Amino acid sequence: MVKSKEKQRGKVRKQRAKFVVIGAEGKNKTERNYFHDFFKTNKEYKVKFSSSGDTDPEGIVNDTIKYIEKEEINLNDGDVAFCFVDTDTDITKQPQIDNALKLASDNGIE
Repeated sequence: MVKSKEKQRGKVRKQRAKFVVIGAEGKNKTERNYFHDFFKTNKEYKVKFSSSGDTDPEGIVNDTIKYIEKEEINLNDGDVAFCFVDTDTDITKQPQIDNALKLASDNGIE
């Protein structure tokens, strides 16, 4: 968690809001609208989306990892990241999903 810093004259600065990073398929605006509305009333978190053109599970996770590194998001300090994947009903995607789950887990993404 980000610690408050003490200002001069004993006043304490506000803590910054924690980030929720969301990786989703392609440029789908539905997820963006849903999650922005979901967090609109919660001032403790700010929603950020990784920009991804990928639609495969591993690509979504990799784009989210790159975004976290680029934006210096700290998953050990109260920030969180999630990836949402549309799996359809295609059983052949299961190996990709399994690899994406491991990659996400290894990098602190839920």
